[in-house]
Amino acid sequence: MNGERPAPSAERARSFGALAHAVLVFLAVYLPLEEFLLKWVPLDPTGTAILRLGGEVLLYGALAGVVVAYKLRGLALPRSPIDRPLAAFAAVALLSLVLSGGSWLAGLVNLRVLLRYAAAYFLAVYLVLERGERRRLLRLLVLGAALQGVLGVVQYASGGASEFWLPRYSDLELAGIQREFTALTGGLERGAVVGTAAHSVAFALVLLAGGLLALALALARRRGTAGLVTVGALCGVGIYFSYSRATLLVYALGAAALLFLMRRTFPVARAFGIALVLGLPLGALALLVGPTTLGGATQGFVKEKEVAVSPLESLGQLLSEQYLEHAQVSRLWILRDVGSEVVKGAGLVGFGPDEEHAKEQVQVAGGAGLARLVAYKAFEDVYWVALLAYYGFLGLALFAAVLWKLAASARALLRAAVDEAELALGAAALALVLVVVPLSFLVRTFEFRAFAFDFWLVAGVVACALSGARGRGGVSSTSGARPG
Repeated sequence: MNGERPAPSAERARSFGALAHAVLVFLAVYLPLEEFLLKWVPLDPTGTAILRLGGEVLLYGALAGVVVAYKLRGLALPRSPIDRPLAAFAAVALLSLVLSGGSWLAGLVNLRVLLRYAAAYFLAVYLVLERGERRRLLRLLVLGAALQGVLGVVQYASGGASEFWLPRYSDLELAGIQREFTALTGGLERGAVVGTAAHSVAFALVLLAGGLLALALALARRRGTAGLVTVGALCGVGIYFSYSRATLLVYALGAAALLFLMRRTFPVARAFGIALVLGLPLGALALLVGPTTLGGATQGFVKEKEVAVSPLESLGQLLSEQYLEHAQVSRLWILRDVGSEVVKGAGLVGFGPDEEHAKEQVQVAGGAGLARLVAYKAFEDVYWVALLAYYGFLGLALFAAVLWKLAASARALLRAAVDEAELALGAAALALVLVVVPLSFLVRTFEFRAFAFDFWLVAGVVACALSGARGRGGVSSTSGARPG
């Protein structure tokens, strides 16, 4: 069967989902551009902060409208692989919040930040997206990453992100919660690029998702791959210019995972060709930029937010003893000293999702040795430790179960794929889940808006495609109808 044949009730009601589908399309385009666009809106910081919630409101409204449409027509909602583990995680998170003694409002805000774009997953599932709609959404993610890559190269050629590109700074209190909205929270490396994102890391994560999609599509196709390979290479170069070393390393890991997952779909020579195309721009740029020198000698370890170094030298600092010493008082301290106290004290449901309350409880458990924890602003950079502190072993295990289900769905689609697009989608989604695990030891992955949306949207598109593949194979499908 060349196409998917929806149920008659889904076919009759398809038009009601047009607006909800438009919301997904809009957010796929808008979110990477959001901070740059909001910079020019003539509103005070409070108004701008409220506007940042606009995309979420649209997403929640579209999801609610689709759910209501199903109920009004007496149809069961389509089921998805993550329904139970995600519901169980939410229940444990709320229990943790109730038992913690922390601020309910701050805790709910933090929980929302983690799960807000899971709504994109369920909206994609409930809309029962057709093959053309799925391809259109993925194409938008790839094109958006290509645009960001081009902007990153332009910004780097100009000496880094100038004031024109940086988002508006605001530090305000909303409903008693202090929030900072800025690319400069924690500082920005000298010469780093941001595209139109809120931060160089947010920029790199958009390129990570779009680049892996582009590479997967290139590997799946038999011809017409030059443009997709160029996008993949451009994303790698953009991440390199972002100075986000962790993202660059996992991008290489993700590309290697794609080569392994799709090894039966193309000749070995083609794999080497793609690797060569990806490597040549980085090598050429490294030769052009050259090492930064001070007094005629290559400089040692420096703080890149204070002293300009080349991207190549930034990577080289990972191998220096001074870098390890610096890490001992930052992420390694969180992972080792703070993490050990969290492991001993978090219990089944943790200290609750109120960040400040959780940090205070960890400090109490750890004593004077963790006295600076409350003032430490990068607690969530080691994201798995933070999630363990918030939601305990039970909560962390359930969230890991959600990721496991997403990976299993992607792997199932990879096996059941009947065309290039499905093959690429399954491989890219699986690679994304694989790389997000190590990356979350170094980056607050799910707190970056555009990346979180891309991640959950790709996962939702996988669920739709897998449902269609099961239908083609005669397996009972749980996709249901599409009323809204």
